[in-house]
Amino acid sequence: MPVASKPQALKADAYSIVSVFDGEAFLATPNDLVRATVGAVVPGLGTITYVEAFPNGGGTVAGTEAVLRTR
Repeated sequence: MPVASKPQALKADAYSIVSVFDGEAFLATPNDLVRATVGAVVPGLGTITYVEAFPNGGGTVAGTEAVLRTR
């Protein structure tokens, strides 16, 4: 009988910032798109505490467990 594998927990390095605007961000993983807003709990990042858009595009998404930044 086939056994379904348990999905692995995501880590911060699995995310790429797709878009940041108006205090929210869209983050991509290999299999999903995640909307992150302050207060949301995102696996691998923890509770989102800060979202900042840069004037030239990109931005920063900070959680209690990790911080993502575009270059």
